[in-house]
Formats: sequence, structure tokens, C-alpha cells
Amino acid sequence: MINVSKIEPKEIMEGFLRRFIRTEHLTLAYWNIEEETQLPLHSHHHEQITQVTKGKFELTVDGVIRLGKEGEIVVIPSYVENRGIALTPCEIFNIFSPVRKIIDNKNISNAIHSISIVLELGPILTLLSFAPLHFSLAICDCQNL
Repeated sequence: MINVSKIEPKEIMEGFLRRFIRTEHLTLAYWNIEEETQLPLHSHHHEQITQVTKGKFELTVDGVIRLGKEGEIVVIPSYVENRGIALTPCEIFNIFSPVRKIIDNKNISNAIHSISIVLELGPILTLLSFAPLHFSLAICDCQNL
């Protein structure tokens, strides 16, 4: 049995505290987000399910703006650009598949920018017989986002 409240929260960037639980195939993420904190535009190879458990969180997925309130769930497919802003103090629960690595970088905006560039080049990288994820790992630690 795991008691989430006993997991030491890590601040990955200003206003974002996270607690991760990993299994063989997925990651559970518990977030505490300060009001008006923004998550920059990004994408990743993980499929993501997001549930707002407390507060209001504006989430933009593939250009569509949605207001997430307590109890609401949004599914974000792999490689789809998304961003968000906490309209109130928020608690959010995410499920990611495949497993995500630990995020401890307090300055992830540069890494997020790098991922966007890599994903735009994805088809070219595929022609070189490299999966975009594998090549992006050589450029940045994109698994940590």
C-alpha cells in the first residue's frame, strides 16, 4: 500500500509540486499547482489522462481551450500539444503511459521548447530510421517532462 501524502513533493518549476508513483507500464502523478501558474505549451510521447480534483484549471489541448473543474477528466493523446493555467489553487491527478522518468529540473521551459522542435521534425527523423523519441533523447531529456 502506498500513502501518497507520505511521498516528498518535488517542485519541478515554480508553482508546480508533484508526487509520482510508477508501475511497470504507467505513472500516476499528483500535482499541487499555485493559482495563476502556467504550464507552457508542450507535447510528449506519453498518453495522458488528467483529472482536476480541486480547483479550476484551464487546459488547452490541440488548440481547444477547456475549463477543467473538480471531477472532470480530459484525455490527451500522445504527441498532442497542450498547455494550462491554474485559475485557482489546484490539485490535479494524471495518469501517463508509458512510464515517465523523474522530473527534478526547475527550469524545464528550455526542455519543453526543445521537444516542440524535435516533434516538428518527427517525420524527417523517422525517414532516418530513428524514432522521434530516441533521437530527442540525444538532444534533451524529454522523458523528464
